[in-house]
Amino acid sequence: MTVDGTDYSINQPAPFSKHWYSHKFNGPAVKYEIGVSIQMGHIVWINGPFPGKWHDVTIFQRDLKGKLGAGELVEADAGYAGEPAHIELPHEDYGSATWKKRKANARSRHEVVNRRLKCFGVLHQKFRLKPENHKIYFTAVAVITQLDIENGHPMAQVKY
Repeated sequence: MTVDGTDYSINQPAPFSKHWYSHKFNGPAVKYEIGVSIQMGHIVWINGPFPGKWHDVTIFQRDLKGKLGAGELVEADAGYAGEPAHIELPHEDYGSATWKKRKANARSRHEVVNRRLKCFGVLHQKFRLKPENHKIYFTAVAVITQLDIENGHPMAQVKY
């Protein structure tokens, strides 16, 4: 699977805390980790919410890393640098040009999933309810997006 973190803007929770800060919004946010099947393009993993200050690799190490078997790898972007085991990064120097292109296509398709999630106003706009309620809305949108992928709007296939 490919794995990536995605941020969503929220109102600043009270009391003020710097751990909600996201550099992507220059303000408070929550972050989720999303896993997408390389073969089918299905959403196969969601994890969160986490405060915006958390790094992608920290979230990976907290949960998903422990669920992978020996020798299992996930494809990720440079936000996961620093995790030597279980991560394939885009700058890896081995593999043919075709293999590198397939990896880039898989990561690109993952970004399309992230974009499809943000088409929903509840995730695109600043979330104004309590941060702990964000997960209800995020999960609903992820399920709707997955159903859309399965029923008429599939993701482009990565050819092997």
